Amino acid sequence: FLNVKEFELSILLTGAKQMQSLNGEFRNKDKATNVLSFPDIKIDWRKIVEFIPDSDYMYLGDIAFGYEVIALEAKNKFISFQDHFKHLLIHAILHLVGYDHIEDEDAQAMESIEIQILEAIGIKSPY
Repeated sequence: FLNVKEFELSILLTGAKQMQSLNGEFRNKDKATNVLSFPDIKIDWRKIVEFIPDSDYMYLGDIAFGYEVIALEAKNKFISFQDHFKHLLIHAILHLVGYDHIEDEDAQAMESIEIQILEAIGIKSPY
């Protein structure tokens, strides 16, 4: 990504009802969720070092946040909405650049990067 001068992504902040609809449509899960990521291009995080974008601009994709779910989770975890939102933003962006947490090895790699980024901005590990 060294040659990319500009990254862009789209963010939707919406309520639980629309998040439930999106989660149903794209993940076949009939419940509201905190965040959904929709990558514009497929990147394998294991080959991220070899990935060479074809221009100095890159559209990463779309992220939808369910603010009602995020607020409830933050309250239940006794953390601030802002810290939880920042964590989910980092999590979602990692999804846009190819990270996932379906397999244990993938989850460990993704969580490790999240923890490092969160610590760098003064937020404790959520794991």
